Amino acid sequence: MSGEDVMRLKAIEMKVDCILETMQAQQTEKLDVEKLNSIDSEWITLRQACELLGASYSRKTIQTRPELQPCLGRGVKIGRCKCWTRAQIAEWLAARTPEQKAAYRKKYAEEVAK
Repeated sequence: MSGEDVMRLKAIEMKVDCILETMQAQQTEKLDVEKLNSIDSEWITLRQACELLGASYSRKTIQTRPELQPCLGRGVKIGRCKCWTRAQIAEWLAARTPEQKAAYRKKYAEEVAK
């Protein structure tokens, strides 16, 4: 094989990797939507939201750190539970990468400042 053939194979490999990452991200988003749709009520508690999020943090950690909660912890209290709407939870779940999470936090931090 010549150097040119090796470069072509590397380019193809990079494209395939990119396609696989995109497909995996879409599959994960599809699972999140299915999980969110499995909850019947319009209001979602922090416990349910943590279950939807998965195992990146424990529920106790999220409870004690408002910056990890949906809308930076600004939810509605229904009874003793803090709750958020489906749309708010979907937006919170969509922030996956560190850049997306930073933009999400910045958005809600600016809303508080207004």
